[in-house]
Amino acid sequence: LNKEIARVENAGIPGSANDLRDRRQAKLEEISQIVLIETQEVPGSNGQMEVTVRNADGDPVNLVTIGSESYDINWDSDTGIFRSAFNGSELDIQAGRLAGLIEVKVETIANTRQKIDNLANSLATEVNELYYQAFVPAGVDPAVPEISFFAQPTPPPSVSGTPSTVTAGTLALYQGSTDPTVTDSIPLSAASIRSTDTAMAGANEIAYAIAELGTADIGSLGGVGFNEFAIQTVVSLGQEINDVGNRLEVQESVQSLLAEQRAQISGVSMDEEVANMVQYQRAFQASSRVFNVLSEMLETIVTGLR
Repeated sequence: LNKEIARVENAGIPGSANDLRDRRQAKLEEISQIVLIETQEVPGSNGQMEVTVRNADGDPVNLVTIGSESYDINWDSDTGIFRSAFNGSELDIQAGRLAGLIEVKVETIANTRQKIDNLANSLATEVNELYYQAFVPAGVDPAVPEISFFAQPTPPPSVSGTPSTVTAGTLALYQGSTDPTVTDSIPLSAASIRSTDTAMAGANEIAYAIAELGTADIGSLGGVGFNEFAIQTVVSLGQEINDVGNRLEVQESVQSLLAEQRAQISGVSMDEEVANMVQYQRAFQASSRVFNVLSEMLETIVTGLR
């Protein structure tokens, strides 16, 4: 569009490419919905415009230049920032869809995932602390196999002294020890699951202790229970979605108002144009009447002189 505008207006008639300018303005409005841009018509370029964005230092970086050169905006997944393909500088994305994507990806989604991972880690740790049975090798009386409920943390932090790093993606039931020094272990199954550490039939102190975790306050979850923490996570995400929706409605209302005001200022008023057309028509008719009168007067004079 820049090149076409320059070609049309190169004939020396500024503003003669109005249709092309309108199409370019529409494209600029589309771009401005994605990222905050600045535009400037370049003097002596026959109507061509430059489009820039700001980098982290506040300096303009080319997005579109005269001669139809354009440059991409790339997402750097290693650093979590947008960079310009023009010079590789970090861009300061302040508004638009890209800013929204950054906020959702870096803040909202990351925080929610962290909470869910924390919930999974706390659940695995607390249950294994109650359910875990340490391995005792043969030759020691009595020798016992390793038993656990979740695959991690095994052994639990109270035994190993190492903090657990379970996530929602790695949470899994115990399928036997992966430690080569543990030569005997029992994978968790419907047949092997246990409810007691005793030999007494019907004893259920382990099952009862695990059940009590449902109402217990868990320190790693900020002193609230599993159910309450899960509810807080869902409610927090719901509030964030609702807040974003409200902000979107406000922004759309402001955008609609500004677009209407712009149309009133720069748009064509049909009433005004019709009034002008009638005025011009009457002026033409009046001018025609003048010539008719002059013609009749001349005709009368010529006839009278005969």
